[in-house]
Amino acid sequence: MIVTCNECNNTFEINCDMKLINDIEVTYFKCSECNKLYIICCVDEYIKKEQRRYKELKKLKNESLKKICHKNITLHSNMLKKKMLKENAFKDL
Repeated sequence: MIVTCNECNNTFEINCDMKLINDIEVTYFKCSECNKLYIICCVDEYIKKEQRRYKELKKLKNESLKKICHKNITLHSNMLKKKMLKENAFKDL
C-alpha cells in the first residue's frame, strides 16, 4: 500500500512491523524519509478474546452482536494506543 506522510509529504510503500510492549502487540510503520511513527493497532489478551468471539458470531450470522463485538475491539485498541502514547511507550520503535 502506498501512503503519504502527514509530516513531510513523502510518498512511500508501508512496511509494517510488530513489537511486543508490556504484553501488547503493537503493529506500526514509519515514514521512510522522516521516520514519523504511525501506529496501526494495539492488541492485548482482551482483544484476542473478542476476536475469537467475533469469529464465532460470524459463523452464527449474528449481525447485531457482531457489530457490538467489533465496536468493543476498536474502542479497546484505541484506548490502548492513547494510553501507550501518554506513557511514551513507543519511544523505542
